[in-house]
Amino acid sequence: MNVLSIELSEHSIRTVYLENNLPNVVDYVFTDRQEHRIKEQLKEFFDDKGLRTTDFDEHLISWSAQKSTLIPSNVFSESSPDELYRLCFGKPHDNGSIDYNRIPEHGIVNLFHMPSWVKSFFVLNFPRSIIQHEGTHLLRGILSQHAFRLKASLLVYPDYFLLTLVKENKLLFYSQFDQHSSEDIIYHTLFVLQQKELMDEQLRIEICNGAGMDRNICDEVILHLKKIASLQATEITYSAELIQKSILLCV
Repeated sequence: MNVLSIELSEHSIRTVYLENNLPNVVDYVFTDRQEHRIKEQLKEFFDDKGLRTTDFDEHLISWSAQKSTLIPSNVFSESSPDELYRLCFGKPHDNGSIDYNRIPEHGIVNLFHMPSWVKSFFVLNFPRSIIQHEGTHLLRGILSQHAFRLKASLLVYPDYFLLTLVKENKLLFYSQFDQHSSEDIIYHTLFVLQQKELMDEQLRIEICNGAGMDRNICDEVILHLKKIASLQATEITYSAELIQKSILLCV
C-alpha cells in the first residue's frame, strides 16, 4: 500500500513516504504562522515535492498540539467535548474546533483543539485524509507492543514535549509539559517518575524529536539521563520512527 504519512503541528510539517522502497523523510518549518500563510506554505510544499499529484492510497495525518487530555469514555459520554475542553484548558484562543479520537480498546477518549486551517486544507486537497492527534497514534503504537515492562516515551517539540508511561499494557501517565531546554525535559521526566514511585524499577526510555525539531536536544537528554545514578540500569534510546510507525497502525 502506498501511504503518505504526515506529522503536522503549528510549527512545522514532516512527510514520510516510500521512494524506491526506501523511506523519504522531509521536514519543513513554517516561516509565518498566520492561518492563510500556513495554507499557502503547505500548498507550495506539496507542489514542490510533487505530493499533490502522487496517487497515494492513504494520507495519514498526525496532528500535534500541546493541549490534549485523556477522558474516560463513560465520563466523556455524559458531557460535551466543548464543555470538557473548557473545563481542562479554558476557552480556545482561536475559532478552530474541539476534536476528539476514541480509543475504545482502552476505554478512553483523546480530547484536543485543532485550528480550522488543518481540516480546511487537507479535506480540500487530500479528501481521503485520516486526521488524528499524535497522542492517539502514540498510545495505540505503544500499547500494541505488549508493553509489560515499564516504558517512558518522550516526543519533543520546540516549546513542549509529550510524556507517556506504560506498564503491563496499561497507561500510567500521559501529559504535555513546557520545555525550553534539555534540563526542563529531564526535570519533568524525573519528577513524574518520582511521583509515581517508579525510580527504582527497571525502565526503558525512548525519545524522539517531532517535525521541525533538531535532534540535538534529544541527544543531550539521553547523555544527561545516562549519568544519573538511579537510572544506570535504564535502557535509554533515540527512536527516529516513533510516530511514523504508530501512524501506520491506522492503515
